[in-house]
Amino acid sequence: MNYKYILAIIFSIAALSSCKKEVQSEPVPGKAIGEIYVTAAPGTRSVLVKLDGLWRVRTTESWLHTDVQGREGEAAFTFSFDSNESDFVNFKPVRRGAIVIQPLATMVADTLWVVQQGIPDGKEYDSLPQDSYIEFPQNQLKTVTVLYANVKGASAPSSWISSNGADINCIIADDGLSVKLSNGADADVIGRITSPDAVFAKAHGLSLALADFGEEPEDEGSYYNAAVKLLSSSYDRPEAEENWLVGGSFYYLSVMEAGYPATPSWYPENPAAPEFAADRYVQSSNLTDCVWMTQRNYTPTWTSGGQSWRADYVYASHSLWNATVSVKVLENVPAGASHKAILIKIKF
Repeated sequence: MNYKYILAIIFSIAALSSCKKEVQSEPVPGKAIGEIYVTAAPGTRSVLVKLDGLWRVRTTESWLHTDVQGREGEAAFTFSFDSNESDFVNFKPVRRGAIVIQPLATMVADTLWVVQQGIPDGKEYDSLPQDSYIEFPQNQLKTVTVLYANVKGASAPSSWISSNGADINCIIADDGLSVKLSNGADADVIGRITSPDAVFAKAHGLSLALADFGEEPEDEGSYYNAAVKLLSSSYDRPEAEENWLVGGSFYYLSVMEAGYPATPSWYPENPAAPEFAADRYVQSSNLTDCVWMTQRNYTPTWTSGGQSWRADYVYASHSLWNATVSVKVLENVPAGASHKAILIKIKF
């Protein structure tokens, strides 16, 4: 046999062997082994991996980071995630990223999906391992649903209130303002004021303000003064907790809703208009208008004199807004009531 021919065969076999080895070193796509939910604020989570032998871990997204590249046997790793927080200028959607866990013995790379909250999209996301070899220690987030409703004039609102299944019910009724738990017990009331009528309470790790500004202001200045008094009595307190919801029937106009096709022609268009003074004050106080941030349109909640207004608001403190899962303006109201309610779900 020709010597050159023999060498060619040897080199060909060696090349094939080398190619085969290189292909085997790449991970084989595996299955989804779980989904872990995180809030929009930056933070960290831990994952416990129970595998035999060496395994490695990596991320596929620039906003996800792991503290190690791999471990051996049963061990934990920590991943961190960058901010996905939104404000009035930046609207960041919910995003998904992959963390790949690869046992070196099998070279099969399984995927742990990370879902990070952005602007609430109304979908439910939970931290759920789908394979027995991973656990999420100390990663449980608390889910709390809060109802803000003005049921003045309603004949029998109790059954309607309970039908919404909220953990906390902030209710403006003919007999006054109340903040109650789902079992009917009163929340921990920490204060009350008049002009405007308001109650402040704590429940489920949240601080809540509920206020009724009244339908007939003397002028725009009275709304502004009411907003200043409300926040200085609650949210602006130095001892106030970080997680605040401030809501109720404020009746004043929202500067954020000017200029939409659905906005009525009588609605002020200039953000500097005096009608917006109270709204500007609240918006500049590190509070986020939950309804506008999710609807981004003119969203009336009350009709009077042939005109539809957004009379009802819920504002969230910065930390709580970035843990908000859904915001719903309820079209179904109890018989006799003239206001639409707002239902907010939070995971924190």
